[in-house]
Amino acid sequence: MNGPQRPLLPWLLPLILFLVYLPYASTLDLAVAGHFVQSDGRFHAPAWCLFIYTYGLLPGQLLFAGSVAVLIASYFARRFIRYRSYALYVALTLIVGSGIFGHAVFKQFWDRPRPKQVVLFGGKYPYCPLTQPYNGPSDRFLRSLPSGHATMGLYFLTLYFIGKRLGRQRIARGGLWITVALSIVLAWARLAQGGHFLSDVIVSIFIMWMTAYWLDYFILKRVHESDSNKTPCELTTRSVRIVNYG
Repeated sequence: MNGPQRPLLPWLLPLILFLVYLPYASTLDLAVAGHFVQSDGRFHAPAWCLFIYTYGLLPGQLLFAGSVAVLIASYFARRFIRYRSYALYVALTLIVGSGIFGHAVFKQFWDRPRPKQVVLFGGKYPYCPLTQPYNGPSDRFLRSLPSGHATMGLYFLTLYFIGKRLGRQRIARGGLWITVALSIVLAWARLAQGGHFLSDVIVSIFIMWMTAYWLDYFILKRVHESDSNKTPCELTTRSVRIVNYG
């Protein structure tokens, strides 16, 4: 009875919190955006924000490239086979979360002006609440939802879930701290630049958490359960191989 209930809280609680947040999304959007607007009514972000905007995606890109490299190597070198499922998990989280949901779905089909594009902050488009469809003039540059930069920081949630599956608390804590630190810096820079509303960032958090959680459940959980069903002799043999390869 307890087994099937275990995965309920990690996805149900974020969903409830997200639904509770929605009625306040517009108020918080305008309040946070207004905090970054200067006396002339426009966004003038500090110089470091441009650096973050330009190079802030690099850590996530390196993590993705590394996972793909390990995944490919696992089909040519036996020493990488034991990492295959983890590499697949890391690669798919970015492809599904940021790639499919973030860019292919929301950014392509959910027109939403960025803060610097809305009339309230010196632009020419009406503000579009998160819970309503956009009814203003069409423009291919209305791609505020979600925050692509934030998704790249949240991508490091994969290390947290891998650490939890392996029972390696240092990896889990390290992945969580990297996720929090990098996501805050990336999100702050984009908010200060008028590139995103707070709700864009919240949606990014929701997308990446759900993606990382469910892919962990369907990919890494299977590997973990497979190992738990092996005999002590099989596990000993595997450990010896890992030591020899390491």
